Amino acid sequence: SPKKSISNTSAKGNAVDMADGTQLSFLPEPCYWRQIKDGDPVAFALFQRHYSYREYADGRRKRYGYANRRLIVGPGEKIVLIGTDGHALCCWRRGIDASSNGERRVYCTVFRNESEHKASDILKAAMGIAWARWPNEPLWTYIDSRKVQSTIPGYCFYRARWKHVGNTATGLLIFSITPKGSTNEHTH
Repeated sequence: SPKKSISNTSAKGNAVDMADGTQLSFLPEPCYWRQIKDGDPVAFALFQRHYSYREYADGRRKRYGYANRRLIVGPGEKIVLIGTDGHALCCWRRGIDASSNGERRVYCTVFRNESEHKASDILKAAMGIAWARWPNEPLWTYIDSRKVQSTIPGYCFYRARWKHVGNTATGLLIFSITPKGSTNEHTH
């Protein structure tokens, strides 16, 4: 069945001016996303179905008494979002990455949509939450085109107006989106 579109024309909606002079509309947090703590068991179950999930060689994720066995996001400031229906996960992390030339960046570390909503619509809503916390910061993500099922890797990011800005040395696709007024340019 086709995915439901979430209208971005709601009077409660918000918009961000983009670097290219246009506006990107998105829904406020209460419409779909709920912020939760990293390690939430429902979020972790969704994460286990994401292509980036991995077990550790030391077995820590299976160790019952290990307090951090369900953590999803790496170190740094973070936002973990779950859809109100429990069928989507989006995680943001602000930190320094190997490809960031030492600058702090905001990364979408996991985005998984198993809901009936269009991925690009709920991604835009999650972007609004990230920009509310980190105003004017460019957002970044990596996509492994070898592991996604789409014939157009990163399609929901394209639909949400992200740009493919390069590739990592290991072949991951680098996507970014920059709001107007950002002090950071696309560098990778």
